[in-house]
Amino acid sequence: MNSEKRASAPVADSVSLKLQVDAAIASARLPVDAEWRASIDAHFEAIAKAAALVMEFPLEDELDAAPVFSA
Repeated sequence: MNSEKRASAPVADSVSLKLQVDAAIASARLPVDAEWRASIDAHFEAIAKAAALVMEFPLEDELDAAPVFSA
């Protein structure tokens, strides 16, 4: 059982995120108006920060997903 807290991956910096968004937009050939770009970048920065919080949560390697959820 490995319950040690794992080293978290660093949150991607804004330049890296912008490059990734540029690549995704280009590969999907999405038309994006320039006025939307700041909002898109802000959303991806928020997503990256939330993902970093989730990845910091320690889980044991042997854990399985619950087959049934009930209240």
